Amino acid sequence: MCAAAGLQTVSELLERWVDPSEGTGLEWIAANPGLAGLKTTIDLLVAPLLVGTVVILTVLAVGGSPRFAWPGGVLGVVGMCGFASFIGAGEVAFYVLVTGGVDPVAVDTAYGAAGGLPLIVLFGMFWGGAGIGLSLLLIGLWRARSVPRGAVAVAGVFIVVDFSPLADLVPFPVHALFLTAMVWIAVSVVRAARRGSVEGMVDAGH
Repeated sequence: MCAAAGLQTVSELLERWVDPSEGTGLEWIAANPGLAGLKTTIDLLVAPLLVGTVVILTVLAVGGSPRFAWPGGVLGVVGMCGFASFIGAGEVAFYVLVTGGVDPVAVDTAYGAAGGLPLIVLFGMFWGGAGIGLSLLLIGLWRARSVPRGAVAVAGVFIVVDFSPLADLVPFPVHALFLTAMVWIAVSVVRAARRGSVEGMVDAGH
């Protein structure tokens, strides 16, 4: 969980490190192949870690709120598969641009003109799966009380900001909220496990 959130925060920092004179998006990729390659590599590593994060959160929520945890977890995994597909499309653009001789504006236009059923399915997987699924999963965590509710609230704020225009307005990396929530949850789980081990040793002594 923490690795996924940490890598996403680094990826966002790289994305924010854009010189306006070099353009944005695909133009920036063409002008900065080194940084763009690093960002693409990080995003590729993040995808499977996010699937693992959804699975862990589902396990934490299912004991106290299976009604929300199971559908949230399933939709969340579907959403992360959609995210991975987006990353794959970005990797294709990266390799096309770094080979040289291709106009970034032309590539951008081609991506903008893309449509049809595959794109509808892709957006449905990501927005529906990630947006709805993670929201249900957070409700399950809140009801289960298996992790601090403050961490769940921070994760909820992250989803609202990241999936809205607010993401471009906040003066800090939005994924820092995600990182805060995941670290908070991880620490609470480790502490609870340690307390359980100590209590088990005491009971065994009696």
